[in-house]
Amino acid sequence: MYICVDIETLSGAPEFCKECKEEVDAKRHPEDETMLVCPLCKTKGKRWDFSNPNWTNHLPFMISCGAIASIIPEAPGRPEESKVKFWKAQRQKAMTPTQIEWMINDLYKLHADGHALVTVNGTGFDWQVLDSYASHWDAAEGLSAKVQEMAVGSIDLAFYSLAEKGWMIGLDAMCRGQGVEGKLHEVTLTTGEVIKNMSGWQAPQMWLDGEDEAVLEYLAEDVLSLARLMNALKGRQHLRWYTQKDKLASMPYVESTVKQCMNMPYVRGWKPPNAPKKKDVAKWIDPKYFK
Repeated sequence: MYICVDIETLSGAPEFCKECKEEVDAKRHPEDETMLVCPLCKTKGKRWDFSNPNWTNHLPFMISCGAIASIIPEAPGRPEESKVKFWKAQRQKAMTPTQIEWMINDLYKLHADGHALVTVNGTGFDWQVLDSYASHWDAAEGLSAKVQEMAVGSIDLAFYSLAEKGWMIGLDAMCRGQGVEGKLHEVTLTTGEVIKNMSGWQAPQMWLDGEDEAVLEYLAEDVLSLARLMNALKGRQHLRWYTQKDKLASMPYVESTVKQCMNMPYVRGWKPPNAPKKKDVAKWIDPKYFK
């Protein structure tokens, strides 16, 4: 069974201005909430334009919650059955090291029982964030070994697209391409305010503001949409997605673990100038796990 995994962090790295070449506290553009502005040089850009190349220097991040989901597809005489499980902070805003340890051990049991853990960019973020906690708090390194074993044995669709095409493709683009319902983009706060164009970067502040249910609703739909996507891909030989120019594209698809993706041939041809290399995304994993 596919078990789809995602986490939400409560802290992160500051933005990085490519013009100033330093970390900054970028502000939202007053006339366009999808844009950020550098407070030093006033450069404007999308949030990803301010992504910090040195974000790992700020690990470990605080974690507010995590979730897994699985979907048993509809069959004759049986409706579709979906399940979601959460781990979350209780009386405090961030999960404690003990709670994170429970989450890692729960995930490892699913992995050890033969379930396929699935992420979108888990190699480049979720597993790495969990490993930073495991390495920081667990002197025996047993937890870190579990996280790294799960990471290389998991299915990471963004890492697969990096191995196959040379760049990462997002969850929404793949869901649209496969014709399944994608991420949640609209949530309602306890005040009645409706947040449109919801994205993960808004979740930390919403959680701090006490909007736990809105964040959990968003997180649940993330893992459910990934579960729907995996069921749609089962037995398929091509993965389709919509490009940033809104064109339908396709690539060969073979269900592969992160370890198998690392062994795929180097992709030649055009790649976006800022596309990462597989070895850099997975450099936090001990090479012995790829043997």
